Amino acid sequence: MKTLTVLELSKLYNINRQTIYNNIKKGILSKNSENKIDLAEAIRVFGEPVKKQDVKESVKIDSPNSA
Repeated sequence: MKTLTVLELSKLYNINRQTIYNNIKKGILSKNSENKIDLAEAIRVFGEPVKKQDVKESVKIDSPNSA
């Protein structure tokens, strides 16, 4: 399974690194011997990471000649 650093995990879930460290300190989240967090462990604690969706809306731009 994929392992992540605290920084990678904070970016993936868009959460503060201190929140992750607090969860580790409380025993809610664990790190392996390489000081990385298993993705399955992160999903157990934080749920599935939200994927960013691309915004694809059409935008009308007024041209200077349209007046």
